[in-house]
Amino acid sequence: MTAGPVTVVVPNRNGVAFVEEAVGSALADPAVGRVVAVDDGSTDGSLRVLDALAERNPDRLRVLRQAGGGACVARNAGLALAEGPLVKFLDGDDALEPGAVSRQVEQMAAFAGQAVSVYGDVRWVNERGEPLPDPSPPAASLSDLPEAVRMIEHPPLTAAPLHRAEDVRLVDGFDPRVPRGQEHDLHLRMWLAGVRFEHRPGVVYSYRQHGGGRISDADGQAAVARGRYEALSRHVATARKTLGEPLAPEVAAAFGRQFWRVGRRCLQTGAPAAAAAPFFHAAKELAGDGAIVGGRAYRALCRVVGPTLAERLGRRG
Repeated sequence: MTAGPVTVVVPNRNGVAFVEEAVGSALADPAVGRVVAVDDGSTDGSLRVLDALAERNPDRLRVLRQAGGGACVARNAGLALAEGPLVKFLDGDDALEPGAVSRQVEQMAAFAGQAVSVYGDVRWVNERGEPLPDPSPPAASLSDLPEAVRMIEHPPLTAAPLHRAEDVRLVDGFDPRVPRGQEHDLHLRMWLAGVRFEHRPGVVYSYRQHGGGRISDADGQAAVARGRYEALSRHVATARKTLGEPLAPEVAAAFGRQFWRVGRRCLQTGAPAAAAAPFFHAAKELAGDGAIVGGRAYRALCRVVGPTLAERLGRRG
């Protein structure tokens, strides 16, 4: 079998229930020349599953071990071993759609030599693989938005894009300082560095929601909130350097709305008001009242009593 041009990087931590399906879905696609599975200090037996898979697929699957460095470090370790020109990141509890990688390789061929990532659609599923409602706006509905707004507010999820490996390396891969939304951070940094993201319809992978604490709940922790604020602030600073100062109104407004969204999420998951306040301050500086994200009643409350009290009153209502 001729090695395909794509390396699929699969980080795993205690994913014994799902990691065989994830790796198997990558190995099943002929466009995938290599899978690099990086185990991040698992204690549940998933490393034994990966080693068994590697024994059966010695030429296409490599298993790395690291002692709890986190998902970003794991993905970057896999990126360092990517041999082909193209790379995809697939979390160990998700699964690629049959033929999706081959389809994306064909789509990338239309942009040969260009700094372009193509991305497709995502199927949200539960622990058993059954479909769930997708809470994000359909990609087709975002097509009329300016590219900057799409990338700042609605960047693609982790495994939706196929990237050129050199474009990911250009921005040093995933940023371990980012506590959550790490793929959003990567894709926005790539876009600010000049990479275009082209949507092509079609489901690429199943994004699994399952038991245990959701990582989004961590926004209620002050340290996580601070990390997310610092990441967004870095994006704004980079945008000012690359896109020009002052920022175009649509760019400033998009960043403002994103600050507001994360600030609200911090309050909703239990962060103290002091941890959320910087998000709202940055949002107002960027876009004034145009940054407020919520229904009409919520927006009116924010103008009168501020976002912290408005959130509290909204929960009571």
